[in-house]
Amino acid sequence: MTHISYTKKMYKIDGETFKRNIDFFTEVLDMSEFLTRPIRQLSLGQKMRAEFSVALLHNPDILYLDEPTIGLDVLAKKRIREALKVINKEHKTTVILTTHDMDDIEEICDRLILIDEGKLLFDGELERFKDSYAEDSVVEFIYDESKSENSFEADGITIIDIEKGKKTATFNTKQYTSAAVTRLLMEKYDIIDFSVKDSNIEDILRKIYDKKLGAGCRS
Repeated sequence: MTHISYTKKMYKIDGETFKRNIDFFTEVLDMSEFLTRPIRQLSLGQKMRAEFSVALLHNPDILYLDEPTIGLDVLAKKRIREALKVINKEHKTTVILTTHDMDDIEEICDRLILIDEGKLLFDGELERFKDSYAEDSVVEFIYDESKSENSFEADGITIIDIEKGKKTATFNTKQYTSAAVTRLLMEKYDIIDFSVKDSNIEDILRKIYDKKLGAGCRS
């Protein structure tokens, strides 16, 4: 008896549900090429996708995952993340995962729980976490040097040269909006193109723990 067949029998999955879920996961996780291949012949990414599908064959209400993308290549991670979003949306499955991969959080999660040394630091929506803790944003811009001034000064805005005709302006989001910074830059530079990059989860967490370590050193 195969692992898949054993799972069908153990959870008493009816034939229609079993076929529908097998077809669904085969497509979403791109498993058609190795679905009937012996497990010893599968790569790590293929094994992870297969085990992931088996865990969901019986349509559980809650799915607990521990580091679901660890050790996987970029393509396998993408498929797992996309599958999780589809499952959550279409089957209303609650997915609870622990991870050190910040991209997992950015791409999958709506809610973030941050725990440090057994203490709850934050529990809420991902966007609210960013709004609460993100301090800096960056405007990256390309400009025409021949039509721009050479200097720029504004309290709370740091300009860094990236390459010829390209700079970044880092600013505190408590002090400026992206629109306000862009307007100030356009007064000095003939901007050809620009993009605004908000702090990601990894940047925010790094700053939180840097402050904590700094406070510990001072004490």
